[in-house]
Amino acid sequence: MSKTKLILVCVTLAILIVSAFVACAPAAPAKPAATTPPAATTPPAATTPPAATTPPAATTPPAATTPPAAGEITAPKTSYEATTYTNTDYGFIFLYPKAMVEAAPKAKYNILEAAEAMGVPAISLSILDTEKLDAQTEESLTSAGGSDIKTVSTEDITLADGKTKGTLTELLWKSSGYDITTLSIAVDRPGGKTVSVAYTSLKDMIDAKAGSEVINTLTFK
Repeated sequence: MSKTKLILVCVTLAILIVSAFVACAPAAPAKPAATTPPAATTPPAATTPPAATTPPAATTPPAATTPPAAGEITAPKTSYEATTYTNTDYGFIFLYPKAMVEAAPKAKYNILEAAEAMGVPAISLSILDTEKLDAQTEESLTSAGGSDIKTVSTEDITLADGKTKGTLTELLWKSSGYDITTLSIAVDRPGGKTVSVAYTSLKDMIDAKAGSEVINTLTFK
């Protein structure tokens, strides 16, 4: 075989071998399609902040208590329904049970007398001369039919208003054969006068607690 023919055969065989290799080789993997990116996530709507809480309305403070007018006397509280006696000449008030009926004074120096239906208990109010207090007290009781007047006790006190000084006295005396007890408070006032209030009842029937409450309602300006 000539040299030229041999080269031609070799070239031809090489072409056939390359062609066969290419035909038998596995196909190249297909290029994957471009992945579509996920749609952008829509951010959640902004949360609306809660409406501002309306603060509670300011509490209206209670109205201030109107102080008593100048010269006006504040009446003390009582456990009983009371009648108020006011004396502008000496500047005081006195509260006695409403169940007592006022009558014209019988005793000398008394300016007020009142009693329950049976005549006891009773209250009285008198204006006395300070320097003659004891004598005029006895004279007043005697003029109302009293006798055998004795002082059981006497003591200095401060009235319910916390400032007025007075004298508390318990008297024992007789009237129409009955033993009578009187509780009284006397307060000295300018001008040489003494204001005296008294609570009187039968000795065996007197309610000392009730009597003390009544006479302690004496209140000055």
